[in-house]
Amino acid sequence: SLAEDAVINLADNLAGRIAYAFSLKEDQCGFIGDGTSTYLGIRGLTNLLTEANVATYAGAVTVATATHNLFSEIDTTDLAKLMAALPEYARMNAKFYCSSAAAELVFGRLKAAASGNTVQTLQGSTGDNYLGYPIVISQVLPAGPGTDYDGLPMLLFGDLSKSSALGDRRQVRVFPSEHRYMDTDQIGIRGTERFDIVHHDLGDGTTAGPIVALTGSSS
Repeated sequence: SLAEDAVINLADNLAGRIAYAFSLKEDQCGFIGDGTSTYLGIRGLTNLLTEANVATYAGAVTVATATHNLFSEIDTTDLAKLMAALPEYARMNAKFYCSSAAAELVFGRLKAAASGNTVQTLQGSTGDNYLGYPIVISQVLPAGPGTDYDGLPMLLFGDLSKSSALGDRRQVRVFPSEHRYMDTDQIGIRGTERFDIVHHDLGDGTTAGPIVALTGSSS
């Protein structure tokens, strides 16, 4: 009955919900994946660019000033060190990647408190920016206001189009079935996609790649 009475609205609603669920899964795999089946065998950036992997990706891991391991402790010097670590070829399309909590506790706090500047001058342009570089929000990235991020990535800076690839082998498909729940007069909806994410260029032990991470430091 619902499908008969509101088939167009129902389809729009389901398509939006399925697309959101898939985009969330892609973000989880690409940013926080640990290589297990939960994340389809994908290792995310926050599991690769850590202080524990410094021998492999030392060039891409910027350690914050000693005792700066909370979002509320990150300062302009920490961000300057992070930005300076990014190679020149990756700067044209560089962006900051962080959670909304990090955006407010780090960038919002620093822009609002900057002496001799206004939020507008530090922002650099319209939209959410810091020193002219866009801030991209992903809620799967670290977001704990009081979490100790010693040796762990707090936020990222760089050009993901140069460091990573998302392969889409099958785009979103939605399949309805009137038979799966025929005994209750319900319609089953299944959404599927096939994708993989590979971070193919993260630099090495001495040279940074096109994406760099800021990790906290407790000492």
